[in-house]
Amino acid sequence: MSPTNKEFIDAVFHTIPKGSFVYGTTFKDPPDVVPNGAWFGGVVKARSLRKPSNYTSGDANCFYVVSTFYPDPTGRVFRRKAQFAAACVLTMDDLGDGPSAKISWDHVKLPPSFVIETSPDNCQAGYILSKPETDADLFNRVVDALIHQGLASPVDPGMVGTTRYVRFPVGINNKTKYDPPHVHVCREWHPERRYSLQDIIDAYGLDLAPPAPVFTRQSAVVDSTEDVYLKCLSDLGLVLTGNLRDGGGFEMVDILCPWHDEHTDRIDVGTVYMIGGGFKCMHGHCIDKTFKHVKTKLAASYGVDTNALDLSIGEAHEAKMLRGLEAITKTLNMRNETDDRGE
Repeated sequence: MSPTNKEFIDAVFHTIPKGSFVYGTTFKDPPDVVPNGAWFGGVVKARSLRKPSNYTSGDANCFYVVSTFYPDPTGRVFRRKAQFAAACVLTMDDLGDGPSAKISWDHVKLPPSFVIETSPDNCQAGYILSKPETDADLFNRVVDALIHQGLASPVDPGMVGTTRYVRFPVGINNKTKYDPPHVHVCREWHPERRYSLQDIIDAYGLDLAPPAPVFTRQSAVVDSTEDVYLKCLSDLGLVLTGNLRDGGGFEMVDILCPWHDEHTDRIDVGTVYMIGGGFKCMHGHCIDKTFKHVKTKLAASYGVDTNALDLSIGEAHEAKMLRGLEAITKTLNMRNETDDRGE
């Protein structure tokens, strides 16, 4: 029997660290054209899963995050690595025989807790963890090993990360390529199947990479009212130095790449932010990424409302242009007054 989204959340997040919260997002626009702000998300409240809402309507895109998160010092909960509490479920995407599927069913070695068809003949299988995993690095290394084993496309890091969104059993996938929208189908539901990470490691014979090296880095605090994205990167602890460098026609600052966890050996050098909205990372994984990708990443993984930042940039630019117009008008008026006096 297919569970409601409330029944699903209650089963998957059966035990969570005290003071942590389940996180998610839901919207009705197609995911491939929805504004970044829709991915901002928030705490999944029990009443939203019981009463009429996007989470219960069955005609909206509905996502939850595989982990729970603690509030920040101000009491706000964001889907950020710095606020990670524990991972509660491990999912594998793109299983099946559909046009978007990448992995055949014979790769699945451990009976899943649930299987959800999220697009035509394309499924997501999940393993409910018997005990929430508070070691984010260990969780990520298990996921990395599954990807290396062929249980995800190496060029599609969709499984990676403790902050990733995955789909609820009740909802639709209305990406623009699906007409009509695909209604989710819960093919299997076995909430009694709970596994430890070691169970998953043993079942798939995973060879885990060594723990990620611990880098001692100091982030720089940059207070820039002229560049709201630079200030945002600083607030997130992603600015490595506050020293601006000349890039030949522009200024830049060294930052920690938002995708540094996907770099080989978690390398954290070779990335810059260009003042005014530019990005360059020399790591092969990120070589083609632009600042547009950065904005999407900030919204998806760090809970940044990039729409609000863009709006503030537009307002600041408009105010600057207005000040310039006022200055020009004042100068012209002064000249006209001088001409009128015959000076």
